[in-house]
Amino acid sequence: MKTKKMIVILAMCLLPALTFGQNSNPFPPQNSQLRHEIGVSAGPISGYSVMVELVSAIFVLPISAIGGKYMDIKNYGGYGLHYYYQVKPWLQVGVKTTAEAFSYVSYTDSTHKVIDSRSNVVLLNITPSIKFTYLNRPWVRLYSGLDVGLGIAPSGGNSKSSSDSEDGSSKSSSVGFYPAFNITPIGVNVGKGFFGFVETNIGSDTFIKAGIGARW
Repeated sequence: MKTKKMIVILAMCLLPALTFGQNSNPFPPQNSQLRHEIGVSAGPISGYSVMVELVSAIFVLPISAIGGKYMDIKNYGGYGLHYYYQVKPWLQVGVKTTAEAFSYVSYTDSTHKVIDSRSNVVLLNITPSIKFTYLNRPWVRLYSGLDVGLGIAPSGGNSKSSSDSEDGSSKSSSVGFYPAFNITPIGVNVGKGFFGFVETNIGSDTFIKAGIGARW
């Protein structure tokens, strides 16, 4: 009789602990092991590049044309790599790295046949990032995000209108720094272990981009 009472008392003591253990894991069973996420992406152009091209179109190009120089700007698109850790079902924290390249080519004639100088610029952004998931289904997720970090802008080029060298050309390079900031208004993620995603951005990341990734 005493043994039965002890078993009942022990079960009553363990019941709250067992219940807490079951409820302490906020992740659905199918996603309980998928805490890590890595992905790659690509897109056409970022808000930062649009600002650079607008400034060039309004100020640089007209001034260059007055001086007898004509300029073309070419954008090569943006590419990204990210890693996230799932803290809560609705929250991921991680880091994003994005890179975007474009070039300036200056000509000495309006037909753009004689190249005077060429320079290449890369916008490299390294940003801590957070994502908020507001629809979390086994196969589909809808999310928004925020990125704040450091931007690095290495550039280099050459000019043929210099007398500093024997062939009349010179090379130059520089590195600039700027604050990197980006908002992801909406993104959609489709898949489980392996997935694809599409998202929109305002800031240092491309306006719209698509990518693939994996969770484990």
